[in-house]
Amino acid sequence: MGFAADYELLRAARWRGYSWEQFDSLDSDMQALIIAEYRIEMRFASVDQYAQSLKSKSKSKTNGTGTRRRQSRR
Repeated sequence: MGFAADYELLRAARWRGYSWEQFDSLDSDMQALIIAEYRIEMRFASVDQYAQSLKSKSKSKTNGTGTRRRQSRR
């Protein structure tokens, strides 16, 4: 999945609470720092969401006591 680089800049600015005009007026080093922090936070959030989905899948396969349910054979 890809998107325009400008979109990421806008998302990073909004994530940090800047308007586009405020973000654009920052020097390039500060912009780069905010973008790097944004990327890391989004990766952490993605990994956390994936881990939570694994936990919920695991819980759905157990009977609440941590043991797996037996499937009946037909």
